[in-house]
Amino acid sequence: MALKDIIAKLSPDNEKLFHHDPDAERRPVLERIAKNREAFADPSTKVRGGKWFEIGNNSVVAFTPTRADGQPIVIDGKSVTFWSSTEFPAILDAFEAAVRAGEIDDQLAGSTPAGASLPTRELKNPRQRAKRSDAGVSRGWSDERRARFAETIAARKVAKDTPDAGG
Repeated sequence: MALKDIIAKLSPDNEKLFHHDPDAERRPVLERIAKNREAFADPSTKVRGGKWFEIGNNSVVAFTPTRADGQPIVIDGKSVTFWSSTEFPAILDAFEAAVRAGEIDDQLAGSTPAGASLPTRELKNPRQRAKRSDAGVSRGWSDERRARFAETIAARKVAKDTPDAGG
């Protein structure tokens, strides 16, 4: 077999497949599920990044799972789902099983159905705002603006000093 035949079989996706670790994208979500499970059992527990649930009226739980970058994870077309508080531990178990099975991998890697997001590297090292070349330099008013301001102040003083004709 000639070298050109071997090169023709190369796929640019091979390198991506070689380095791809689906568990790396799932791990933060699985950790947050465990933390939220603890917080649900003990409401005084704090969850870094915020809790995914809120208990409302009639013991109904609003469940809002998010990715590590804060983008919502969409379940059945919704970013917020509502469950009975008695069902909620089982819902967390089912959600954990779905994450481990890779059912939401498409939402963890790229944009979510709720919208695009910043890549994780942007969250760790956010871009700095461009600095203006004259940042920190007082730009002051132009001569024209100063003259107009002086005119308005003078007009106010004249109006204040003039007695009312109607009174």
